[in-house]
Amino acid sequence: MPAGGECEAALTELRAWLDTIDVGPVTDAPVDDAEPRILLYPLALLPTPAIARPERGSTTAQVELHVLLTAVGGDPQERACLATDLALHVLTSGRWTPRSEQPASETWAALGLPPRPALTLEVRVRRTLAAAPAPPVLEPLRLDSVPIRALNGRVVAANGVPLAAAVVSLEPTGPTVTSDHRGRFTVTSGTPSPVRVTVLARGLRRSLTLPVADDGGLGDLVLEGLGATPSATSQEV
Repeated sequence: MPAGGECEAALTELRAWLDTIDVGPVTDAPVDDAEPRILLYPLALLPTPAIARPERGSTTAQVELHVLLTAVGGDPQERACLATDLALHVLTSGRWTPRSEQPASETWAALGLPPRPALTLEVRVRRTLAAAPAPPVLEPLRLDSVPIRALNGRVVAANGVPLAAAVVSLEPTGPTVTSDHRGRFTVTSGTPSPVRVTVLARGLRRSLTLPVADDGGLGDLVLEGLGATPSATSQEV
């Protein structure tokens, strides 16, 4: 469609509807003379939000064109009756949306006409834009998987006594588990060796970096005094 084609099409549709209701000839010249006519005069433009239709691969941009409809020519009574007849046609058709406010005095002054009965219609002008096509997939989709395994260990005090209910967390985002009555715990992880572990038991919190054995073992996590002393297979950080 050529530039401005959507607006021209919308106004042509409005003119064609005015012809079907036969209220009189239509003009775009705001001039009072002997013959009563309907004045069709675009006044304002109001952008509205675009409507995206992903399922159709398109976006519709639209604006509201505010169009003044009133009567020119003839005497004031003829103009008032013609404008009233037009307003009744608009309201009963349900095809157009009239605005409730009357044109401002500045509008009449700009048109060079004295104020008179009138109505302003909201005429929607739309343009549909096709969305850019998605780039073709040139290679098969590849997913890189990370093996998940169970890591196990035991939390004990310095004297070797198992610590139950110790909270063991893998950093930085977990998961978190609690040791059983024998101090043992098992946690799943896809993190390669070494892993960073935080232990909380009886008010003591320590972070350790621990190597992981082939069978997923972390060894004993030994808590001594106010610190955590890892076993020979672990290193405190």
